[in-house]
Amino acid sequence: MEKRLSLNVDKNSPIQIDAVFILNNPTNWEAGIQIITDLCSTENGKIGKIFDDKLQKNIPIYIVSDDLLKASTFGLSRLDIGSFVTSLKSVYHKLYNREIDLEICGKPRKVN
Repeated sequence: MEKRLSLNVDKNSPIQIDAVFILNNPTNWEAGIQIITDLCSTENGKIGKIFDDKLQKNIPIYIVSDDLLKASTFGLSRLDIGSFVTSLKSVYHKLYNREIDLEICGKPRKVN
């Protein structure tokens, strides 16, 4: 007998999202950037119909690495998560004229 997970979701109410975790380089950047910028257009993680221009902060976004490039067997370096993050920051700023708050975690970092 096969069991299926059932989510009882009210389709008229937005789903609550508390944080975004970026664990690897997305394969579909435009969809990833669209979803994240939509979620970050609100402080509480529920996508609204209009952007709150009084927004003080976005929901937490955690990224495992900010490496722009990575080594590859191809012989030339390949784009890594940091390239996606750079694009995300740029698009968010152009859309909402503010900086997006991100937290890099998971790799040793120099203390400033």
